[in-house]
Amino acid sequence: MPRKNEWETITKWGKQYGDVVRVTVLGKDLIFLNTAKAANDLFERRSSIYSDRPRLPLINELMGHDWNFGFMPYGDEWRRHRKVFVSKFGPGNVHIFNPIQERAVAQLLDRMLCTPKDFLDHLRLHAGQLIMMSVYGIPVQSREDRYISVAQAVMDAVSDAAKPGAWLVDMFPILKHLPAWFPGAYYKKVAKQWSSDVNELRKAPFGVAKSLMLKGLPAPSFVSELLEEMKDPKDEEEAIVRDCAALAYGAGSDTSVSTLSAFMLAMVLFPEVQKKAQAEVDSIVGSQRLPTFADKEDMPYVFAVMKETLRWHSVAPQGLPHQLREDDVYNGYRIPAGSIVVGNTWGILHDPDVYPEPMSFKPERYLNSEGKLDYVAIDPARYSFGYGRRICAGVHYAENTLWITIAQLLATFDIRHAIDKHGRLIEAKLEARSGIISHPAPFECSITPRSEQTKQLVEQANAKLVW
Repeated sequence: MPRKNEWETITKWGKQYGDVVRVTVLGKDLIFLNTAKAANDLFERRSSIYSDRPRLPLINELMGHDWNFGFMPYGDEWRRHRKVFVSKFGPGNVHIFNPIQERAVAQLLDRMLCTPKDFLDHLRLHAGQLIMMSVYGIPVQSREDRYISVAQAVMDAVSDAAKPGAWLVDMFPILKHLPAWFPGAYYKKVAKQWSSDVNELRKAPFGVAKSLMLKGLPAPSFVSELLEEMKDPKDEEEAIVRDCAALAYGAGSDTSVSTLSAFMLAMVLFPEVQKKAQAEVDSIVGSQRLPTFADKEDMPYVFAVMKETLRWHSVAPQGLPHQLREDDVYNGYRIPAGSIVVGNTWGILHDPDVYPEPMSFKPERYLNSEGKLDYVAIDPARYSFGYGRRICAGVHYAENTLWITIAQLLATFDIRHAIDKHGRLIEAKLEARSGIISHPAPFECSITPRSEQTKQLVEQANAKLVW
């Protein structure tokens, strides 16, 4: 199995061997789905048998992620957790977080105005600040805040540990019993630290949120709303709230950073897209105010920019692995029960038959000839957030976060190539880092206010800010 840029190798296999490719690693079957049709046929239409998760001993048993419903086997416990999560983050109620999202963007814009060279740090603080307020009602003000550093450490570990076929212990679970000093048991040493971080992520902020409630000081949040509705929750019910909150805290704080940094890079590389998006923003809000969620339907091109960002840089180049529950036959191929089945998300979202010129950034893909949104058939969210019944339960919250952040950045700043001391453009290009969660490699860019009026809008929005 490739250890670096694995999506490139898997996509090459797809071109050589077809939609469905089987790779056998030490006797374990890995099935890669390389087209949207194959992914839809199996993960969607046969979701009852393709929605399980493999055992994943490293993540679930050594790192201690067995509480995380993202890694749970498909069944009743998984359904209970997902139901609680969707009760607030699903399409019916996700709007309750809109005020928090708008306030968080105001602070991001102010930081961009003050120290634009630190934009990647600002994006990470923005993501952490937003998720901590939404999930726990806890404000954070520093990139070095322990809550943010723990979430990053956990997601970095998950990104490395969840790669299909990368760890012997996932192929042979009996190896988890080897002592850490045994040759080849390196994973036991790193898993010990990973487990400590996971335990802190799961319990520490939840304890703070509960103490704020007991003091009568809770800010509206996922945790406070659910615990108040339960009034006197049983231990099991409270544990589900705690664990759903930890999942949102960990996953939400990392994936949006990746997508927003990809957006910044796309604006550098495709200035004509930025100009067109800014023209649309100006036509709706002018220089009198910042965009809000109320403007979303009036800005189809900005919405299309958000969708194209999800496609252009795949945050999860391969979705989390599924496991087949029973033998199946697809297009004449027998797929045995127990096979690990993985959607090649990068390959699907860069298929030139579906997305012509896939490495170009073209929001027009999602608009019809009248400039109105027409994207359901090619919606990148159908693949970038996972597949079938295991699609990310926070997809609506994530897209809202991306849209309002992108819209307000476009309204207030010009994002261009950075210039070196000799007046030459500093090269910037998309280089995706390996892992289950992929970030663009760091790059430089120039971020300047579009005008004196937009600068004042940023300053005014931050001056009025109250958490």
